[in-house]
Amino acid sequence: MRLGAPLPGVEIVCEEQAWPLSEHAADVVVLQHGLDFCLSPHGLLREAASAVRPGGHLLIVGINPWSSWGMRHFFSHGALRKARCISPSRVGDWLNLLGFALEKRRFGCYRPPLASPAWQQRLEGWERLAGGWQGSGGGVYLLVARKMVVGLRPLRPERREPMGKLLPLPLAKVNRTSANPETDKH
Repeated sequence: MRLGAPLPGVEIVCEEQAWPLSEHAADVVVLQHGLDFCLSPHGLLREAASAVRPGGHLLIVGINPWSSWGMRHFFSHGALRKARCISPSRVGDWLNLLGFALEKRRFGCYRPPLASPAWQQRLEGWERLAGGWQGSGGGVYLLVARKMVVGLRPLRPERREPMGKLLPLPLAKVNRTSANPETDKH
């Protein structure tokens, strides 16, 4: 862990599975492409989940593998090449296992990853149209999940009325002979 000035604008740098926060310390935790570029996505998500207080939120931004941006990472030579691109449905399943309820799922960045500013400008209308439609083909996704609180309270024992005095009752006699007259004849 490193605190302070070595990285401008960064206050805390720590291991992805050893945060300097106590359990249930944060109202909101934001993982912006953290799952895409970490060593252990499960471990990072567990650490983030433990830092969120009950009723708090976890916001996750990731690269959608089923988009043109997700496919680009296969052909990239830079940092995008190392991205894991975990699908939003899989992350949603992981969140469910950690006790979170998915509140929102949004997609954005519908334009393909083209370097040409002219093509980016031509496809600007597509971005507005697809963004309003919120199809699952956006280059990035945002998941907003709330940590569910399981309310445990002790149950009071039911009050019973006294039953009164117990009295023995006679029982019907058990017939030990067969009920079939054909088998009773000797």
